[in-house]
Amino acid sequence: MRALERLVWSGADPGDVPDDDLWQTIERGLGASAEPSLAQLAFRLIRRDLDMALQLVRRLGTSHTEQAGDSAELENLFWSKYFSGVALVLAFARDQWTGPALEVNWALKCCGLEEAPARDSLDLDGEDWLASCSCAPALVEATRLLGEIDWTSGYQAWWYIRALWLYQQCLSGPSPTLRQPILDAGRLLVSPSLTSVTIIEPPSRCSPASNTIPDGAMGM
Repeated sequence: MRALERLVWSGADPGDVPDDDLWQTIERGLGASAEPSLAQLAFRLIRRDLDMALQLVRRLGTSHTEQAGDSAELENLFWSKYFSGVALVLAFARDQWTGPALEVNWALKCCGLEEAPARDSLDLDGEDWLASCSCAPALVEATRLLGEIDWTSGYQAWWYIRALWLYQQCLSGPSPTLRQPILDAGRLLVSPSLTSVTIIEPPSRCSPASNTIPDGAMGM
């Protein structure tokens, strides 16, 4: 699992990790009960093929409703939330800063929305939202998904921090609402003794939740 998460975090081209080796790592990380679409999504994320990854996110659906199930179903739910959140974070950063351009209204399609939210609905702590409104739902959804999973490694906390930090980068000034969760989650990466962090979702009117990482689970 840790090797798979490291590859999702760093990305890899075929010259570094051949396809056959990559598929073996994905199969070992996800386990035999993983849905094929999750393995495909992991592969596309590692190769940074975001256009195809976003198609898989739409296929999986981003509602990810919690439901009772056996251990295999819960494991698939975990990976679905995790990989979808990562894909949305990467796509948002590409859309806003790095390019190349993604499909028009990709974020609305991934989140099942017909129109972009009003700009003032994305403001936080009196700070204006300065980025595209049409792709904002992807970042909010990514934050929700990454905050809902039970973190078992520092990689998962890192993606949550990145989602919050990207939201902060799109505001006109510092947001106290975002600052503390970013700092708390960041401490988890360096201090295994700190085992709890408050999870928030921008904008501020979203309901808070909580998350924990077991002692000793932060090794990367």
